[in-house]
Amino acid sequence: MGGLGIENPMLSADPAYEHSLHCTGPLVEHLLSDEELDGPTIDNIDKITKERIKECEARTAERHLVQMKSLKEKMTETDSRLLSLNQEPGASSWLTARPIEAHGHHLTKQEFVDAMHLRFGLPFLDLPAKCPCGTSNSADHALSCHKGGYTIYRHDRLRDNFAEILSHAGVRALETEKLLQPCDDYDQQLQQYPWANTDRDARMDIVCMGLWAPDQMSYMDVRICHPMAASYLNTKPSSLYKHHENTKKRCYMRRVQVVEGGTFSPLVLTTTGGVGPEMDKAMKRAAKLLEDHHGEMYNEALTAIRRRLRFCLLISTLRSLRGCRTKYSPSGLNEIDFNL
Repeated sequence: MGGLGIENPMLSADPAYEHSLHCTGPLVEHLLSDEELDGPTIDNIDKITKERIKECEARTAERHLVQMKSLKEKMTETDSRLLSLNQEPGASSWLTARPIEAHGHHLTKQEFVDAMHLRFGLPFLDLPAKCPCGTSNSADHALSCHKGGYTIYRHDRLRDNFAEILSHAGVRALETEKLLQPCDDYDQQLQQYPWANTDRDARMDIVCMGLWAPDQMSYMDVRICHPMAASYLNTKPSSLYKHHENTKKRCYMRRVQVVEGGTFSPLVLTTTGGVGPEMDKAMKRAAKLLEDHHGEMYNEALTAIRRRLRFCLLISTLRSLRGCRTKYSPSGLNEIDFNL
């Protein structure tokens, strides 16, 4: 539901008790009747129990929807937007992960507190009033400010993590920051696409072979945006993903298809943990490759991929909140002769 997943037991105890009675009713009735439990009887009870469990799950989901509707009626537009972003697939996976430091699933006390503030839009009272870039500071500004290189750091960390996942999944010819081929010999084919990026120094974040087809080259470019930035507040998350995906496709798709002869996928993510449709397809394809090459369960592999990328994105996002944005310049070292 976009919260912490902890229900108030005073509100949930009665419905849970009723559901328990409803689901276990057929078995209890049979046990009290002192009749023998043979194979067909057990199968029948099991069938009825599963049907009743589905009924109870549907009732619980309906109750949660009613609660959600009631909450949203009392929320501001900003809080309602945050709640919707927190409900996106994978956005809350860091909350249910075991805190294993070796797997990168570990937050310090300060990081956990900051993550809670970001999740629920709570104010940060101990951040500097002014950003080194000269504007008023806030959490939303810190996640979008380019000074200090934290937006690049966040982008590169995500790129490298997903490249590692693809490598483990078994793709070949994997490269990051690959320089694209020049377009000099393809002017005529690209002439009808004047918006395509034809720069000689254009690069692609991830390039590999075997993601979608065995001998097909796949080109991927990463973009991470902050959906709570002032310029995006009136844009629906679905429209935001579509906008950034189309922007990337407009720049690179035709060039990749014509010059490189490969496929292009824009990998769009948000600082709140959401992913665009193209990124979602890429993660699901990586999970399928892990299932085929390593015998992993598809659902478990996809959950692990979402969790790993979510922690990577969360930690790199938290770094931009409190990280130093000015260059440290020690005095006196320029005058020291280190060759003495």
